[in-house]
Amino acid sequence: MSHQNINFLTAKEVSQILKICYQNALAFIKYSGIEYIKIGRTYRVEKKKFYDFVLNGTVEIDLEQLEFEQIKKKGAV
Repeated sequence: MSHQNINFLTAKEVSQILKICYQNALAFIKYSGIEYIKIGRTYRVEKKKFYDFVLNGTVEIDLEQLEFEQIKKKGAV
């Protein structure tokens, strides 16, 4: 595949496509198993792989675990 044909989606775009909040989109990207890249503080997923995953796969995100991870990052745990 030529690098010119690769398009990426941001977490914000993922949230708009899936009609979920930004934080849940980040969780989806990080914990769903879909491949992503991190550039600085932003996460991006390849558009084709995202749509393939959404159309052919399922994802379950443990929101309690996500909340724990967010609390841990803030240093409260």
